[in-house]
Order: sequence, then C-alpha cells, then structure tokens
Amino acid sequence: MFKLFFKLILVLIIAVILTAGYLGFVPGLSTIMGADKPKDLGITYTQDDFQAMTAKSGITRQTLPETTALLQSAQYEGSHELNTTYTSQDLTALINESKWKYNPLENIQIKFNPDGTTEVSASINKEKIFDYAASVGVSTGDIAKARETLAKIPITPNIYVKGTFEINNNQVTSLNLSQVQIGKFNVPGNIVSSNQHYLGELAQMQFKRIPEFNAQSVKVEDSQLKFKGTIPAVEKIAE
Repeated sequence: MFKLFFKLILVLIIAVILTAGYLGFVPGLSTIMGADKPKDLGITYTQDDFQAMTAKSGITRQTLPETTALLQSAQYEGSHELNTTYTSQDLTALINESKWKYNPLENIQIKFNPDGTTEVSASINKEKIFDYAASVGVSTGDIAKARETLAKIPITPNIYVKGTFEINNNQVTSLNLSQVQIGKFNVPGNIVSSNQHYLGELAQMQFKRIPEFNAQSVKVEDSQLKFKGTIPAVEKIAE
C-alpha cells in the first residue's frame, strides 16, 4: 500500500480531483479564483533570518555534488545538544533556503500561532515528489500508481494544513489536523482524520534516517516552536 505522507497526499487529491477548476488545476479559472498559488500566511524572511537560524542551530552546512545518488543525497555527521526556540520566520527560512534537490515542497510558509496551532502552506512539485517517495522507501510499484493518478492534474497543486502536534523522544505523541485545503477546497474532516496518522509516521521515519538525531521535546507555545534534543553537527546535501 502507499506509505505515510505520500499516501495522505494522494488520498486527499483523489478525493477532490473532480472539482479541478476550484482546486487550482485549471490555469485560467484558477488565477481568477486565487487558487493558483499557496495560501499567503503573511510570513516573510530575509537572508539574515536564514543565517541567524543556522547560527542558532549550530549546524555546519556543506554541498554534495549534484550527481550524488538519491539515497546518498543527504548526509549527516556528528551531533550536539540543542535547547532553543524557533520563530515562524526561522523555520520558513530554513526550509526554503535548505535546497535539497529532492524536496517536493516549494514556496513554503510556516506560521506558529498564540493558541498553539501551526499553519503550513506550500506547493507540491509533482516530479520531485516521486524522487522523495523513493528516498523514504516507497516501492516502485506504488510510485507508478501515484504517477498515473497525479498525471490527471495538469499543474502544481497547492496545499494548506492547520493543526496541533507534539513530539517526545522521536515519537509524534499528539497530532490533530483541524483543516486541510487543496487549492481553495476544504478536504472533508473524515478523510483528514482517517489519514493524518501517515504524517506522524513520516516524521518518525525521517527522524530515524538522521544519525544521532533525537527530538526529546518539541511543541508550539507562545507563537514559537520549542525544541529540546540532539541534532547533527554537519549536514551535507545535493542541491
């Protein structure tokens, strides 16, 4: 069966594929309806934000050759303990400026709210998502099925997610998605609730793929992400 976030995204897309124009999949109509770009959360950043984020994390970033094989395209060395807080600008800068060549999400904005909720908006790169899926262990057969499904969508889909989460010792101990949109369409709550666990499983799989990484405690409070744990000292990625 399809795995983790990859499966969640596909379930959501299949559920709403018949309403393509409203979702942002018919270019002319989508532009008029404002569905051809990710939802604007009002989060902007500068290169100074990215440099400050890098310094706060204490990670040395290095670039691998562009020709590096997929499964070796992200490498990590060493570790150090970290106990800090991140703002919406910090994380938005980090993900947009850390240009791993197989990242399937583009134009990302992350917003931490005073009530403890987190909002994320982004575009899904329909080609890179297949490489990403392969990198986390999705079978070639499942990828082929997904490629056939996504071929029905002529342009890049945009997503918006809002919810709460908490992580303890590399386990997602709490996850509740209160809203998921594709384009301008709100995905029915029953579809979201029955599939959101794949997102938590994906996070846990990613944690295991990074040597020495341990998210001892991660939660959102006071419009910030509070992180306590261990992270790599060096990150090497192919861009």
